[in-house]
Amino acid sequence: MDPPETAAPDAKEILVVDDDAGIGRALVEVLRDEGYRVTLAENGHRALQILALRRDDPPSLILLDLMMPVMDGGAFVAELRKVDRWRDIPVIVVTAKDVTREERQRLNG
Repeated sequence: MDPPETAAPDAKEILVVDDDAGIGRALVEVLRDEGYRVTLAENGHRALQILALRRDDPPSLILLDLMMPVMDGGAFVAELRKVDRWRDIPVIVVTAKDVTREERQRLNG
């Protein structure tokens, strides 16, 4: 999704990764209203493709759902952390799933 016309050229970029179209659109709308540039990916695999295409301009933040088809949030974080230039991107998990202690440790790992 393209940034709104009102986003400042230096606005922070946020990558939203969520397979639920309604939730994804709602997050995008709220964030854009706050002045952020936002890109929506429908699963972890697509998010990795987007990151690869924007190699020199990674997002400032990733909002991530854990339960998705194709590549879930846990697998996405594992792949994200393998790439040096992506390791420091903060990831906020946004999910309805009850996250176990082990899952938290793996995500923080």
